[in-house]
Amino acid sequence: MSLLFPSVSELVGCLAACLMGVAGFAQPFPVTQGKLYKFERVADGVYYATGGGGSNNVVIVNDSDILLVDDGTTPASARTLLKDIRLLSNKPVKTVVNTHFHYDHSDGNSVFGPDVQIIAHEYVRHAILDFDVLNREPYKAVVTSAPLRIAALSNQLETEKDPQKKSTLSKQLAVAKSRIASVTTPQG
Repeated sequence: MSLLFPSVSELVGCLAACLMGVAGFAQPFPVTQGKLYKFERVADGVYYATGGGGSNNVVIVNDSDILLVDDGTTPASARTLLKDIRLLSNKPVKTVVNTHFHYDHSDGNSVFGPDVQIIAHEYVRHAILDFDVLNREPYKAVVTSAPLRIAALSNQLETEKDPQKKSTLSKQLAVAKSRIASVTTPQG
């Protein structure tokens, strides 16, 4: 894994240029659904990806490779993202941009080999290497609030009579359980 550290203005400029075309679309985006991630095409070769336990990413398919903005909440979700990206292109991911150090944007870094450049501001590198991100926000909020949400959804599910609402609550409960499992289970 290699890290490049442009200035803040270079990083912001790069991201702004990549996302400029996104703002002008009023019509619904074409969607490609992967195993875990959903890709909304926002411009030629540019996709907004959602899924992976709350993760959101930008995938830019270039002429010869792929640039990925952020890489998921866990190494496992990053591996699934890479598999799901194959629905869009068989080109290799060669660049990852970490927008900031929170685990849900950078915890997938470890799945990339030395041939992939991981780009971030110097402060992001410092934070990833030196901060105990699992004892900081937003990780702490997820592991603290998830059990409360699971308990509340379980209680609602027990008392709900309407089959449609019960189905919705069941899905929400499954997502909440999956999310807490994905961030608290050690993964490599």
